[in-house]
Amino acid sequence: MCVELCEKVQQNDEQLTNQLLPVVKQRLDAATQALSDCLQVKDVAVHWYLSSVLTCSLQSPLSRLPTPCGIL
Repeated sequence: MCVELCEKVQQNDEQLTNQLLPVVKQRLDAATQALSDCLQVKDVAVHWYLSSVLTCSLQSPLSRLPTPCGIL
């Protein structure tokens, strides 16, 4: 009886694992893509910020603004 129960538990475990793994992979892929998109947006924002600060400092060399022109 114990052997049969163990086999049933093992079969059920395998079945659930086979159902769950594709869902986990799909969600992990979606999260990975979202993180990649966030990193691209961050890179664009950093580039914009740095180019804005550079432009502002070229326009007004005495200006020590910590942010791009007129922000804040």
